[in-house]
Parts: sequence; C-alpha cells; structure tokens
Amino acid sequence: EKPMPLLRHITRRLYRDRRRYLIVAVMLFAAGMAAFWGLKTKQLGGTIASLVGDLETKVSERTSELAEQAVALRSEVESRRRAEIGLRRAITAAEAASEAKSKFLSVMSHELRTPMNAVLGTLDLLRDTPLENEQETYVETARESGRALMSLLNDVLDLTKIEAGRLDLSAIEFDVIETLDQIVSLFHPECCKKGVVLTGSFAPDVPRHVRGDPLRIR
Repeated sequence: EKPMPLLRHITRRLYRDRRRYLIVAVMLFAAGMAAFWGLKTKQLGGTIASLVGDLETKVSERTSELAEQAVALRSEVESRRRAEIGLRRAITAAEAASEAKSKFLSVMSHELRTPMNAVLGTLDLLRDTPLENEQETYVETARESGRALMSLLNDVLDLTKIEAGRLDLSAIEFDVIETLDQIVSLFHPECCKKGVVLTGSFAPDVPRHVRGDPLRIR
C-alpha cells in the first residue's frame, strides 16, 4: 500500500548488508544485460530478416534477367544455325553451278575444235598449191587467225583445267621475232581497214629464241 517507505526500508537493509547488496546488484546487472541482449537479438533478427528479404528480391530479379538472356541467346543461336544452313546450301549450289559451267565449256570447246581443225587442215592444203604472193599472204593470215582461234578454244579448256587445278603450261623453244610477226600479221587486215599502221620492233638485247608457251603468248 505504501511502496516508497517499503523501498526505503529495503534500501537501508541492503546498505547494512553489503553482501546482499552486491548479490542484488549483480542480479540486477544480469537482468539488465539479458534485457539488453534480448533487445539486440530482436533488432538483429529484424535486420537479418530484412537482409534476407532484400537478397531474395535481388535473386528473383537476377533470375528473371538470366531467363530473358537465355531466351535471347537461344534465339540468336537458332538464327545463326539457320544462317549457317543457308550458307551451306548456297556453297553447294555454287559448287554445282561451277561444275556445270566447267562441263559446258569443256564440251563446247571440244565441239568447236573439230570444225576448226578441218579449217586449218584445208588452209594447209591450200598453202601447198601454187599461189601468188598476195594469195599466199591471205592464206597465211587465215591460218594464223585459225590458230589464234584454236588457241582461244584451248584457253577455254585451260579455264576448266584451272578450276580443276590441272593446268599444264608448255615449255618449248620458239622464235620470239617470228611469234611477233605472226601476231602483227593477224591484226594487219583489220588495221588496214581502219587506216592504222601496226608494226613490231625489238630491243637489241632481247633474245631471239626463248622457252615458253607460244600459243598462250599469242
């Protein structure tokens, strides 16, 4: 009923008995520390819970980002796969077209070589007949023109050989001056029609005979 006098009474008794006072003080201190740590534990628990919540939120956001990136990556991989398939098909089609072209050029050149050989053979026979100088010049020009056309057909064959990696060049000895004269004679009639003078000349240090492929040089 009267707490204050009772408290003073307890205090006076405690002062008279220091041992009891110390025990009570230790008990009060222990109780205060327990209350303090209980409060700290509660605060720490709240902090940990907050941190766990934040971590779960960040993990969820990162999971969503990774899922979106995975979808984008799958789309890019699929796009590249389709592009690679298209490229392989284009390469296959190009190789097939190149092979068909090579076969066509080979067949065409062989078909043209047959009548050209007949023309050249006839010109050889005509050259062996009695001819005037002017006629002989015309026959020789026709022969060289035919040989040039035959060389062109050989070049067509060479193209197919180049694509197949089987081109072989001749290495025979030939007269450089004679080859140049044949080239000039080949274009002489056309130059005369256009009023153009075509001549050939050599430097003094150019060798007369060399080794090479005269047909392809022409």
